[in-house]
Amino acid sequence: DPLLGGPLAGPISGDTDGDGELDVTETWIYEASYAITQADIDAGEVLNQATATGTAPDQTEVSDDSGTEINNDDPTVIELCQNPAIAIVKTGVFNDENGDDCSDVDETITYTFTVTNEGNVSLSNIIVD
Repeated sequence: DPLLGGPLAGPISGDTDGDGELDVTETWIYEASYAITQADIDAGEVLNQATATGTAPDQTEVSDDSGTEINNDDPTVIELCQNPAIAIVKTGVFNDENGDDCSDVDETITYTFTVTNEGNVSLSNIIVD
């Protein structure tokens, strides 16, 4: 499985006689975990497809791509929630340029705007107005 870094260890169950061969009527179960990335959340989904391969007694190699059902090869799609949110905090400081401890015409206030992404998706085109 390319998304999971290559061949999976296992199976975790199903090799009922322990011979390492997928015997007729056996179903083997494999399991692996994937760490969701920011790119995945930004995309809103994770698409994944694995391939099972095996060799028959006559050395014929067989394979099948995973699907959402046994008769298709559609990738598995896991929808991820996207929760965009933004917050802004504005603070101001009076600049007493002439040092008289009183506000006068043409003295200034310096404002600081702190913008934080409060959601779980990347935000672009940020404008503070």
